Amino acid sequence: MKQLLLGLALVFTTPLFANCEDPMSQLDMNTCAHQAYNQAVKTLNSYVEKLQKDETFDYTNKEFLKDALREWEEYREAECNFESDVIARGGSLQPLIFWTCMEELTLKQYDRVRSSIERY
Repeated sequence: MKQLLLGLALVFTTPLFANCEDPMSQLDMNTCAHQAYNQAVKTLNSYVEKLQKDETFDYTNKEFLKDALREWEEYREAECNFESDVIARGGSLQPLIFWTCMEELTLKQYDRVRSSIERY
């Protein structure tokens, strides 16, 4: 529910343009953090899609990966809701903390999945 509320708050307060090279306002920082998270998700999803299309990657492993990622996404959201709430409940900084956490955990997950596959 918090994810939905944060998302709606961001949608209704997001400017059309945010200067992510040098964000000057809290709104710009929140928006840029959300954009960085979206890019991290694209990176992870692109790699997973590549694995799912790879015929040399075992079908059972594909199913395990899909299940693991679904469970991990729930964990990621809960972890970032917790972190942002503890640090900045209800403040203008909360979305920045939330989206930064989401980006960081997504990039770590990408690295973890990639290194797991490359080991084998």
